[in-house]
Amino acid sequence: ILDISNEHDKGTWARRTALWLCEDMLPFSVVSGNGFKKWMVRNNYVSEASQMSSNVTISQSALDDCYAIVMDAFKQKVSLSPTVITIVTDMWTSLSNQPYITLSIRYLDESLKLINIVATTEQLLHPHTGESISKSIDENLINIGLQDRQIVAVGDNGRNVVRIGPHTSGNVDKPGCLKQCKQYIRCLGHITHLVLQH
Repeated sequence: ILDISNEHDKGTWARRTALWLCEDMLPFSVVSGNGFKKWMVRNNYVSEASQMSSNVTISQSALDDCYAIVMDAFKQKVSLSPTVITIVTDMWTSLSNQPYITLSIRYLDESLKLINIVATTEQLLHPHTGESISKSIDENLINIGLQDRQIVAVGDNGRNVVRIGPHTSGNVDKPGCLKQCKQYIRCLGHITHLVLQH
């Protein structure tokens, strides 16, 4: 049982709370609500609400620790991936006109179970060339320790994105911008969407 009046236990409580809020996709303001504070006091987790970490403290201190813990576990998991993996990319523009890219990793584990993990979603600054997209993907693969894997990439039909993998331009076969990408597959969902739109 944690003693939240103790600084060490208070830090542990903050990290556990941050993990809970992230896993359930709840706002950090939950811990500032009167109902939550009363629940903590009534269940004898704290003798008074002032002993609890605020939502600001949790987001500014514990969240970084949680990120490091989750990232270490993520790297450990994907380090067991086979030598050939599939990456799925998607790019979009937010309502505030900010461009983003998401990178998912997919592979079959040793028991042939499909593993599908969103590795990152980050802002992708202009220009959105095949080279800049490949650079973003390559940096993320290095960051999570998958730079030595061979890649099959899946993405939309954009000319810039298709350049990630080997492709034919005119009658000439060209290597892709992402060196370890051995094949690029155009996403059936995007193709269907384009057909239905037109």
